[in-house]
Amino acid sequence: GFRMYMDTKTFVRHFLVGEISGNTDTYWSVYMYKQRNDNKFYFGPVWDFDIAFENDNRTYPINNKSNWIYVSGGSAAGSTATLVSRLLTDKVLYKELQDTYAEYRDKGIITAEKLVAVVDNYVKEIDQSQQLNFKRWNILNQRIHQNFQALGSYSAEVEFLKKYIRARIVWMDKKLNYVPNPTYIEALPSLSFTVQTQANSIHVGGINEPVSIEVFDITGNRVSKVVTGTDTSILSRKGVYVVRILPSNGESSTVIKCIVE
Repeated sequence: GFRMYMDTKTFVRHFLVGEISGNTDTYWSVYMYKQRNDNKFYFGPVWDFDIAFENDNRTYPINNKSNWIYVSGGSAAGSTATLVSRLLTDKVLYKELQDTYAEYRDKGIITAEKLVAVVDNYVKEIDQSQQLNFKRWNILNQRIHQNFQALGSYSAEVEFLKKYIRARIVWMDKKLNYVPNPTYIEALPSLSFTVQTQANSIHVGGINEPVSIEVFDITGNRVSKVVTGTDTSILSRKGVYVVRILPSNGESSTVIKCIVE
């Protein structure tokens, strides 16, 4: 009877985030919410990733384990792991887990390339911050908290993270018996374009059909909107921006994060 009280869609996504990231705190810091006049609990937001991404000596090496990370050690509080294991014995729920993962894989939302690109973007965004951080706290040669290693440099830690991500997607594919759906992939939007940042501008090129281009700042405020079918440059001040490109034919929009320097 758990479906009366739990939203399975948010549970499945919460579970996938925890397992892809190898977060041993997934069921230590569990956040949920409910809405008035709705009996269901919804999972989220995800939180507490300081010992995720192969950063916990109790579970290293994660990708050599045959079972899910939440039952392989770490910080599951009380009987939470038992509850999750019970939920996964439900065949309908487990099929929903597999289908959700397959959908994100087929849509290209979960790929090693995309996740590594996210890492690269953050590396660029926080570069000055990390330099100041390790100037103030010289700990790159020290094991902190549950870390199983100290690689001695920021760049080495970043490369280790990216290596973990690539291997984790392979592990997840095998664990959930993922088989790509070529038909679904071929039906995806075929919009082609490039996005480059230049001095105080965002340049969108390679457009050969009418699109709507919206630019949002880091606080979520829309700072620009244009409708175009050709290359265009959008002036912006230095900062982090989100560019949303929406085809006029009703196909799904594409969202890209940019840093203007």
